[in-house]
Amino acid sequence: MKNSIAVEGVSVPKTVAELTKHKTVTAFLDGDRGGDLILKELLQVGEVDYVTRAPRVISRKILQDEVMVALRDKIPVEQIYQDVGVKVEKVEPKGPDRNTVLKGILNDLEGSGNAEILDDT
Repeated sequence: MKNSIAVEGVSVPKTVAELTKHKTVTAFLDGDRGGDLILKELLQVGEVDYVTRAPRVISRKILQDEVMVALRDKIPVEQIYQDVGVKVEKVEPKGPDRNTVLKGILNDLEGSGNAEILDDT
């Protein structure tokens, strides 16, 4: 698969931890205790957006279709925190307040004959 990294063990390299801060990350974990340990380490040193697990398979490798199903069924990392009872506060990025932004838009539009459509998102 393109754009994938295997950490191959519980120790997450610093370069991988740093990369997680700049990319959308889905942690694809083994379905066993080792997967739990890797997730715990990843959450401590990096920033994970989604989590999914491989099916528990004892004597064979998982098939490509099984990998795709697991990736489709990924869950947001916030749900993992919620499931274990950890409160996570979203930090809103600091930036100009809404009134400043609106005044700037109005100033740009004044006398131009153009319009701007705004919504709450």
